[in-house]
Amino acid sequence: MPRQQLRDLVDRVVREHYAHIREVSSEGLARRYFDSSLEQAAIAKVLYRVQMLAPYLPTKKPALRVLDVGVGTGSLPVVLSALDFEVYGLDDDGGGHRLVETLAARFPSLKIHVCALEADDYPYDDNTFDVVTSFDVIEHLPGSPRHYLAEISRILKPGGLFFLSNPNVVSLANRVLTLMGRSIYHPLSEWFNPPGDDDTGEFSGHWREYSVAEMIYMMTAIRFRVIERGCRSRLLIGRDGRWNVLYRIAYRVSDIITSTIFPGMRDEVYVICQKPSAQ
Repeated sequence: MPRQQLRDLVDRVVREHYAHIREVSSEGLARRYFDSSLEQAAIAKVLYRVQMLAPYLPTKKPALRVLDVGVGTGSLPVVLSALDFEVYGLDDDGGGHRLVETLAARFPSLKIHVCALEADDYPYDDNTFDVVTSFDVIEHLPGSPRHYLAEISRILKPGGLFFLSNPNVVSLANRVLTLMGRSIYHPLSEWFNPPGDDDTGEFSGHWREYSVAEMIYMMTAIRFRVIERGCRSRLLIGRDGRWNVLYRIAYRVSDIITSTIFPGMRDEVYVICQKPSAQ
Protein backbone atom coordinates (compact mmCIF):
# COMPACT_ATOMS: atom_id res chain seq x y z
CA MET A 1 0.00 0.00 0.00
CA PRO A 2 1.38 3.47 -0.87
CA ARG A 3 2.65 5.40 2.13
CA GLN A 4 0.10 8.22 1.96
CA GLN A 5 -2.75 5.75 1.55
CA LEU A 6 -1.53 3.89 4.63
CA ARG A 7 -1.30 7.13 6.60
CA ASP A 8 -4.86 8.03 5.63
CA LEU A 9 -6.17 4.58 6.58
CA VAL A 10 -4.45 4.65 10.00
CA ASP A 11 -5.75 8.16 10.67
CA ARG A 12 -9.34 7.25 9.82
CA VAL A 13 -9.41 3.90 11.63
CA VAL A 14 -7.83 5.16 14.86
CA ARG A 15 -10.14 8.19 15.03
CA GLU A 16 -13.21 6.01 14.52
CA HIS A 17 -11.88 3.54 17.08
CA TYR A 18 -11.34 6.21 19.74
CA ALA A 19 -14.78 7.71 19.12
CA HIS A 20 -16.40 4.30 19.55
CA ILE A 21 -14.55 3.53 22.79
CA ARG A 22 -15.52 6.89 24.30
CA GLU A 23 -19.13 5.90 23.69
CA VAL A 24 -18.96 2.47 25.34
CA SER A 25 -16.47 3.07 28.18
CA SER A 26 -16.72 4.67 31.60
CA GLU A 27 -15.93 8.38 31.81
CA GLY A 28 -12.82 7.72 33.90
CA LEU A 29 -11.36 5.16 31.50
CA ALA A 30 -12.18 7.26 28.44
CA ARG A 31 -10.57 10.33 29.97
CA ARG A 32 -7.41 8.50 30.99
CA TYR A 33 -6.69 6.44 27.87
CA PHE A 34 -8.99 7.56 25.03
CA ASP A 35 -9.37 11.30 25.39
CA SER A 36 -9.64 13.05 22.02
CA SER A 37 -6.36 14.85 22.77
CA LEU A 38 -4.56 11.46 22.66
CA GLU A 39 -5.75 10.53 19.17
CA GLN A 40 -2.92 12.16 17.22
CA ALA A 41 -0.31 10.49 19.43
CA ALA A 42 -2.03 7.12 18.91
CA ILE A 43 -2.12 7.61 15.14
CA ALA A 44 1.60 8.36 15.03
CA LYS A 45 2.45 5.38 17.24
CA VAL A 46 0.35 2.90 15.26
CA LEU A 47 1.80 4.10 11.96
CA TYR A 48 5.28 3.60 13.44
CA ARG A 49 4.37 0.02 14.39
CA VAL A 50 2.69 -0.85 11.10
CA GLN A 51 5.70 0.42 9.13
CA MET A 52 7.87 -1.93 11.19
CA LEU A 53 5.58 -4.88 10.45
CA ALA A 54 4.93 -4.13 6.78
CA PRO A 55 8.06 -5.71 5.22
CA TYR A 56 7.21 -9.00 6.93
CA LEU A 57 3.46 -9.16 6.26
CA PRO A 58 2.49 -10.13 2.70
CA THR A 59 -0.99 -9.01 1.74
CA LYS A 60 -1.73 -11.90 -0.64
CA LYS A 61 -4.77 -14.02 0.12
CA PRO A 62 -5.52 -15.99 2.17
CA ALA A 63 -5.11 -13.38 4.87
CA LEU A 64 -2.61 -14.05 7.61
CA ARG A 65 -4.01 -14.93 11.02
CA VAL A 66 -2.57 -12.40 13.49
CA LEU A 67 -2.75 -12.29 17.29
CA ASP A 68 -1.99 -9.15 19.30
CA VAL A 69 -1.07 -10.11 22.87
CA GLY A 70 -1.73 -7.30 25.32
CA VAL A 71 -4.36 -5.40 23.34
CA GLY A 72 -4.11 -2.21 25.42
CA THR A 73 -5.88 0.61 23.61
CA GLY A 74 -6.47 -1.70 20.65
CA SER A 75 -5.26 0.78 18.03
CA LEU A 76 -2.76 -1.55 16.35
CA PRO A 77 -5.01 -4.62 16.01
CA VAL A 78 -7.99 -2.61 14.71
CA VAL A 79 -5.73 -1.11 12.02
CA LEU A 80 -4.42 -4.59 11.11
CA SER A 81 -8.03 -5.74 10.87
CA ALA A 82 -8.79 -2.83 8.53
CA LEU A 83 -5.86 -4.02 6.40
CA ASP A 84 -7.80 -7.31 5.92
CA PHE A 85 -5.76 -9.54 8.20
CA GLU A 86 -7.66 -12.03 10.36
CA VAL A 87 -6.96 -10.43 13.73
CA TYR A 88 -7.40 -11.79 17.25
CA GLY A 89 -6.73 -10.00 20.52
CA LEU A 90 -5.59 -11.48 23.83
CA ASP A 91 -5.55 -9.27 26.90
CA ASP A 92 -4.59 -9.77 30.52
CA ASP A 93 -7.45 -10.50 32.90
CA GLY A 94 -6.50 -7.74 35.34
CA GLY A 95 -6.43 -10.15 38.27
CA GLY A 96 -9.76 -11.66 37.23
CA HIS A 97 -11.58 -8.32 36.89
CA ARG A 98 -11.37 -7.70 33.15
CA LEU A 99 -14.18 -9.36 31.19
CA VAL A 100 -14.32 -10.60 27.60
CA GLU A 101 -17.72 -8.97 27.17
CA THR A 102 -16.35 -5.55 28.10
CA LEU A 103 -13.42 -5.80 25.71
CA ALA A 104 -15.59 -7.24 22.93
CA ALA A 105 -17.84 -4.18 23.17
CA ARG A 106 -14.81 -1.93 22.82
CA PHE A 107 -13.19 -3.90 20.00
CA PRO A 108 -16.04 -5.30 17.84
CA SER A 109 -13.73 -5.93 14.86
CA LEU A 110 -11.52 -8.30 16.89
CA LYS A 111 -11.90 -11.83 18.20
CA ILE A 112 -11.12 -11.13 21.87
CA HIS A 113 -10.02 -13.48 24.65
CA VAL A 114 -8.84 -12.79 28.20
CA CYS A 115 -6.49 -14.67 30.52
CA ALA A 116 -3.64 -14.11 32.98
CA LEU A 117 -0.79 -13.65 30.51
CA GLU A 118 1.94 -14.73 32.93
CA ALA A 119 0.16 -17.85 34.24
CA ASP A 120 -2.77 -19.24 32.21
CA ASP A 121 -2.79 -21.52 29.19
CA TYR A 122 -3.68 -19.31 26.26
CA PRO A 123 -7.10 -20.20 24.75
CA TYR A 124 -5.81 -21.31 21.34
CA ASP A 125 -4.67 -24.58 19.81
CA ASP A 126 -1.05 -25.30 18.97
CA ASN A 127 0.20 -23.81 15.70
CA THR A 128 -2.75 -21.43 15.22
CA PHE A 129 -1.22 -18.09 14.20
CA ASP A 130 1.00 -16.87 11.40
CA VAL A 131 2.05 -13.76 13.31
CA VAL A 132 2.00 -12.67 16.97
CA THR A 133 2.64 -9.07 18.01
CA SER A 134 3.24 -7.90 21.57
CA PHE A 135 4.49 -4.33 21.76
CA ASP A 136 5.23 -2.76 25.16
CA VAL A 137 3.61 -5.61 27.11
CA ILE A 138 6.39 -7.78 28.55
CA GLU A 139 7.49 -5.03 30.96
CA HIS A 140 4.00 -5.02 32.53
CA LEU A 141 4.13 -8.68 33.61
CA PRO A 142 4.58 -8.97 37.39
CA GLY A 143 6.36 -12.34 37.23
CA SER A 144 8.78 -14.15 34.96
CA PRO A 145 7.87 -13.78 31.26
CA ARG A 146 8.94 -17.36 30.48
CA HIS A 147 5.39 -18.76 30.48
CA TYR A 148 4.15 -15.85 28.34
CA LEU A 149 6.88 -16.44 25.75
CA ALA A 150 6.46 -20.23 25.80
CA GLU A 151 2.71 -19.92 25.17
CA ILE A 152 3.32 -17.55 22.28
CA SER A 153 5.74 -20.07 20.78
CA ARG A 154 3.19 -22.88 21.24
CA ILE A 155 0.38 -21.09 19.39
CA LEU A 156 2.58 -19.83 16.55
CA LYS A 157 2.73 -21.94 13.42
CA PRO A 158 6.15 -23.34 12.47
CA GLY A 159 7.87 -20.54 10.59
CA GLY A 160 5.54 -17.98 12.18
CA LEU A 161 6.80 -14.55 13.21
CA PHE A 162 6.83 -12.91 16.63
CA PHE A 163 7.29 -9.14 17.08
CA LEU A 164 8.24 -8.02 20.60
CA SER A 165 9.31 -4.68 22.06
CA ASN A 166 9.78 -2.91 25.37
CA PRO A 167 11.45 0.27 26.69
CA ASN A 168 15.23 -0.11 26.81
CA VAL A 169 16.32 -0.45 30.43
CA VAL A 170 19.82 0.80 29.54
CA SER A 171 18.68 3.74 27.43
CA LEU A 172 20.56 7.04 27.60
CA ALA A 173 17.60 8.65 29.34
CA ASN A 174 17.60 5.96 32.03
CA ARG A 175 21.34 6.30 32.54
CA VAL A 176 20.99 10.06 33.00
CA LEU A 177 18.14 9.59 35.48
CA THR A 178 20.23 7.10 37.46
CA LEU A 179 23.18 9.50 37.59
CA MET A 180 20.79 12.13 38.94
CA GLY A 181 19.66 9.74 41.68
CA ARG A 182 16.23 9.29 40.12
CA SER A 183 14.33 6.03 39.65
CA ILE A 184 13.78 4.88 36.07
CA TYR A 185 10.37 3.47 36.92
CA HIS A 186 6.94 4.94 37.47
CA PRO A 187 6.51 7.20 40.50
CA LEU A 188 6.35 5.15 43.68
CA SER A 189 2.93 6.62 44.45
CA GLU A 190 1.49 4.91 41.35
CA TRP A 191 2.72 1.51 42.53
CA PHE A 192 1.97 2.04 46.22
CA ASN A 193 -1.47 3.57 45.55
CA PRO A 194 -2.66 2.10 42.24
CA PRO A 195 -5.26 4.19 40.36
CA GLY A 196 -8.91 3.30 40.57
CA ASP A 197 -10.26 4.69 37.29
CA ASP A 198 -9.33 1.82 34.98
CA ASP A 199 -10.75 -1.72 34.68
CA THR A 200 -9.30 -3.09 37.88
CA GLY A 201 -7.71 -0.41 40.03
CA GLU A 202 -4.51 -2.48 39.94
CA PHE A 203 -1.01 -1.17 39.24
CA SER A 204 -0.48 -1.29 35.48
CA GLY A 205 3.02 0.15 35.21
CA HIS A 206 6.38 -1.41 34.44
CA TRP A 207 7.69 -4.19 36.66
CA ARG A 208 10.87 -4.85 34.68
CA GLU A 209 12.29 -3.52 31.42
CA TYR A 210 14.85 -5.43 29.33
CA SER A 211 17.99 -4.75 27.30
CA VAL A 212 18.73 -6.17 23.84
CA ALA A 213 21.02 -8.82 25.34
CA GLU A 214 18.33 -9.88 27.80
CA MET A 215 15.72 -10.09 25.03
CA ILE A 216 18.03 -12.30 22.96
CA TYR A 217 18.73 -14.52 25.99
CA MET A 218 14.99 -15.06 26.53
CA MET A 219 14.25 -15.71 22.86
CA THR A 220 17.07 -18.23 22.66
CA ALA A 221 15.84 -19.98 25.82
CA ILE A 222 12.39 -20.41 24.23
CA ARG A 223 14.06 -21.61 21.01
CA PHE A 224 12.99 -18.74 18.79
CA ARG A 225 15.29 -17.78 15.94
CA VAL A 226 16.07 -14.06 16.17
CA ILE A 227 16.00 -12.65 12.63
CA GLU A 228 16.25 -8.98 13.57
CA ARG A 229 16.97 -7.13 16.78
CA GLY A 230 18.00 -3.67 17.84
CA CYS A 231 17.07 -0.37 19.40
CA ARG A 232 14.85 2.35 17.97
CA SER A 233 14.05 5.88 19.00
CA ARG A 234 10.60 6.17 20.53
CA LEU A 235 8.34 8.83 19.08
CA LEU A 236 8.20 12.26 20.65
CA ILE A 237 4.50 12.22 21.36
CA GLY A 238 2.22 13.47 24.10
CA ARG A 239 -1.30 14.82 24.23
CA ASP A 240 -1.84 16.33 20.77
CA GLY A 241 1.84 15.59 20.18
CA ARG A 242 2.88 18.59 22.26
CA TRP A 243 5.78 18.80 24.71
CA ASN A 244 7.42 21.81 26.30
CA VAL A 245 10.47 23.35 24.64
CA LEU A 246 13.03 22.01 27.12
CA TYR A 247 11.77 18.47 26.73
CA ARG A 248 11.92 18.75 22.95
CA ILE A 249 15.50 20.01 23.09
CA ALA A 250 16.55 17.19 25.45
CA TYR A 251 14.86 14.64 23.20
CA ARG A 252 16.60 15.93 20.07
CA VAL A 253 20.00 15.96 21.75
CA SER A 254 19.47 12.43 23.05
CA ASP A 255 18.32 11.23 19.62
CA ILE A 256 21.41 12.68 17.93
CA ILE A 257 23.75 11.08 20.47
CA THR A 258 22.12 7.66 20.33
CA SER A 259 21.74 7.71 16.55
CA THR A 260 25.38 8.54 15.85
CA ILE A 261 27.44 7.27 18.80
CA PHE A 262 25.53 4.94 21.13
CA PRO A 263 22.77 3.13 19.17
CA GLY A 264 22.44 0.59 21.98
CA MET A 265 21.17 3.39 24.23
CA ARG A 266 18.10 4.23 22.15
CA ASP A 267 14.76 4.21 23.94
CA GLU A 268 13.09 1.08 22.56
CA VAL A 269 14.36 -2.49 22.30
CA TYR A 270 12.77 -4.78 19.72
CA VAL A 271 13.25 -8.29 18.42
CA ILE A 272 11.68 -9.99 15.42
CA CYS A 273 11.73 -13.75 15.86
CA GLN A 274 10.71 -16.84 13.93
CA LYS A 275 9.49 -20.13 15.29
CA PRO A 276 11.62 -22.90 13.78
CA SER A 277 9.91 -24.97 11.08
CA ALA A 278 8.95 -28.52 11.94
CA GLN A 279 11.74 -30.99 11.34
